Amino acid sequence: MKRGTIFIVLFLVIAAAIVGASTFLRAQPPVGVRIAVHPLAADWVRAAAGRFNAGEPVVNGTTRIVVNIEPIDDLAVWNANAPWTASNHPDGWIPALAASVDYAAASRISFTTVVPSVGQSMLLWGGFTGEVNAITENGTRTFDWSALQTNIGTVNPALPHPTRTVQGLAVLLSAAAHYAETEFLDAALLGDDFRQWVRPILEAVPNYNTLGSSPAQTLAARGPSAGGVALLPETEWITSLTGFNASQTDPIRLNYPLYNVLFDFPLARWNGLNDAGSPQDLNSAAIAAGVDAFGAFLMSDAERANAEAEGLRTGIIQPPTADVFVNAQRYGAVNMPDLSHPVQLPERNDLRAFIEWARSVVGS
Repeated sequence: MKRGTIFIVLFLVIAAAIVGASTFLRAQPPVGVRIAVHPLAADWVRAAAGRFNAGEPVVNGTTRIVVNIEPIDDLAVWNANAPWTASNHPDGWIPALAASVDYAAASRISFTTVVPSVGQSMLLWGGFTGEVNAITENGTRTFDWSALQTNIGTVNPALPHPTRTVQGLAVLLSAAAHYAETEFLDAALLGDDFRQWVRPILEAVPNYNTLGSSPAQTLAARGPSAGGVALLPETEWITSLTGFNASQTDPIRLNYPLYNVLFDFPLARWNGLNDAGSPQDLNSAAIAAGVDAFGAFLMSDAERANAEAEGLRTGIIQPPTADVFVNAQRYGAVNMPDLSHPVQLPERNDLRAFIEWARSVVGS
């Protein structure tokens, strides 16, 4: 056989082998990769997972994977009875707060951070103009915690539930930092003096349950009857503002608190035990690679643009350009808010004790 013919035959054999291997690979069921996500980022991450899966991703050159998303609040992980065990756990986790990874470790739920932040948000005051004027005494004082506490009898706040949601807890930590005039919180600063000061605000919320999972959307639908002012994550406000446009007689006004809490949404990979012989144990290398691959996908330029469109920032020092952010500026949102006093969270046990006190005030 001529040399040229041999090369052609070898080429055809190799090509057939590649096609055959690819066909075989595509025919195998994909390995599932479970990613738990805080609800604030779940819409974007779920949509991103759909786009990721559409490409039929393969890791380690041999294993096809599919990413599945399940929402869960941070508090349900480290403040409740641990929901995850060696036989039932996600492979990756995107909590709202980086501190939640450490708090989970303190409760013997082990994760390793692989992407420090896939998106960011922060707290943002919002309120109907009439109610904001009432607590700021017609603009003679700053729209902040002191204005609300001093004039709590004139307006109903609409705050997220402080013992069921990490954003509700973050709201109270912002209040504690404001009261203490320091971002460095500890057990003492969450003690009796602060509790006595903030209790009237907690008690002034008419009904935490009727505010639902998104107080901003509830305010947009029901107006001031649901509450006059609220401190909520920025992403929740700016994605709900179109719902307020129908009533321009009492528009929403926004203002950032001086002592803010940063929601940084890290991606962490499970670092605990797997049941021997379980699918997660047998496919551990592919699953770990799948979490990493999905993290890289979330950090791509296209997905960062999608995150901004869903109301999440993609860099604290990088001004957002998505329409939802541009639209929010007319209400008082800004591209570069002052984050010079980011609240530093205390130890997990100190927070758990504080959460129990808040539960005694607002109920379960």
